Amino acid sequence: MALHKDLTGAELHEPKGADTATDRQVYVADGAGSGDWEDKFEGILNLNEYWLTSYMTDISTASNRAYFYVPIQSEIFELTAIINNSITTGNATLSIYVNNVLFPEDLDVLYTGSASGDAFTQGFVTANTIAAGSVIEVRSDGGSDTTTPAFLTLGLRAK
Repeated sequence: MALHKDLTGAELHEPKGADTATDRQVYVADGAGSGDWEDKFEGILNLNEYWLTSYMTDISTASNRAYFYVPIQSEIFELTAIINNSITTGNATLSIYVNNVLFPEDLDVLYTGSASGDAFTQGFVTANTIAAGSVIEVRSDGGSDTTTPAFLTLGLRAK
């Protein structure tokens, strides 16, 4: 019978507890001959998320645009607009285009009670994969009045 220290290849076995460890857990030795199974991502808040920023000169002008360059394969999970003035008459809808193709979800910037510094955020649930090197464009429908610049933040998750 081979000694445990001499086992190789298919004779080797998983560490104790591997059969009950959950997804994303790794065994972390405690330095005293034992250890525990721990979630390797615990405490990491962003989990491959990153944010890009851009500026739109006037969300009240139809087809006013802001652009983002996507450096790595990603998916869109959020768009935020912070307006630098109040808007009037109607909402401004910000549509997203990925390489000139309309994305199925958008962001409405509401005019009722709007004021400079207001933030509008839309989370997205549409499954999407955006290739590295893509250009994302955000366009306004110009549905509002009053010249209103907006600071845009696009939330992406690397895939």
